[in-house]
Amino acid sequence: MDTFRKLCQLADDLAELGDTATAALIRQAIDRFSAWKFESGEELL
Repeated sequence: MDTFRKLCQLADDLAELGDTATAALIRQAIDRFSAWKFESGEELL
């Protein structure tokens, strides 16, 4: 899940730069993806 980790890092970097709106959207997408994966019975990591 290298892409997952990169997205988390991107959200953190954007938040540090002050772009909290985009960081929040990325985190929301990560959360939705995580919920979808767990509902389908697969492990995320």
